[in-house]
Amino acid sequence: MNKIAILIAGWHYPKKFYEQMADLSVPIGYEFDYFVVTHRDIDLPIVHEEKLEVLKKVDKKTLFGKMDYELYSEKPSKEYFESLDFEIIEAENNYGDYQYVNQWLEIYDYKDYEYVCYIHDDTYITDYELVTDIVEGKCELYYHDNREVLANYDNWLMVYNTNADKSPVPRGSFSFFKQRFFDKVANRFDMGEKYSKVLLDRTDKVDSPTVMSGTADWNTIARNLNVMFEEKGIRDLAVKLSKQYRMSKYMVEGERGFMSKVIG
Repeated sequence: MNKIAILIAGWHYPKKFYEQMADLSVPIGYEFDYFVVTHRDIDLPIVHEEKLEVLKKVDKKTLFGKMDYELYSEKPSKEYFESLDFEIIEAENNYGDYQYVNQWLEIYDYKDYEYVCYIHDDTYITDYELVTDIVEGKCELYYHDNREVLANYDNWLMVYNTNADKSPVPRGSFSFFKQRFFDKVANRFDMGEKYSKVLLDRTDKVDSPTVMSGTADWNTIARNLNVMFEEKGIRDLAVKLSKQYRMSKYMVEGERGFMSKVIG
C-alpha cells in the first residue's frame, strides 16, 4: 500500500472537523496515517471556553454561522481524538503555519509517503473526496493568477486551497504536497534563516489572538515559500483549488478559528 500522511495543525480543536477528517475518502491503493501536531493541550479549559464566548457573536442562521456551531458546539478531548486513530504529537508553540510541518519532519521521513496532506484545524470540509480527487486528477486546478490548468494536470508539486487575500501567495491553511516537493523545493520551511525573518514567537502562550493581525507575521512563512518557487523558476508547479478567497468546492478555511467574520 502507498501511504499518505494526513497532518493536522492542532490549535482550535473543533470536534466536528476531526470527525470530517476521519471520514475522508481514501484513494484506491492508498492508506492514511493521521497525525495531529499540537501547539497547546487539547484538554485545556480555554480551548473550548474561548470558542463558546465568540459563538455568542455568530449568527447561526447564516451558512458560515451554521458551520461554526457545528464545529464548536461540542467539547473536544484528547482521548476522543486518539480514539479516531490520530497520533498526537506535542510541539513547541513558537511559529505557526508551515512550522507544524517542520516539527513533523523532525520525527518522520517524508520519503515514507507518496503525499503529505497538511491542513489547519479551523477548516470546514465540504467534500469528502478532497484527497481522492487530487490524487486521481478529478478536480479543477488553477495557477496563482487564476489561469485554469488545462494541460499537464499532474505536473504539480503542491496543491493549495486559495491565495491569500489580494495576493499571489498561497494561504498556509491547506497544502497537499507530492513527495518530490521536499526534494525539489525544500525539505523544511524557512523561518528566516535565508529569507525574511519570522518575528512573532508565541512559545508558552495558550490564548488565541482576538484580532486578525494577531498572528499576521506568520504569513511571512508562506511568502518565503513563494519566493523559493520563484527563485527556482517553478512558480506554476504550485496550483490551487479555487479562484475564490478561503472557499473551494472542498473546504472553507477559517480565519482565527471561525468561518464567520467575527474576529476584527
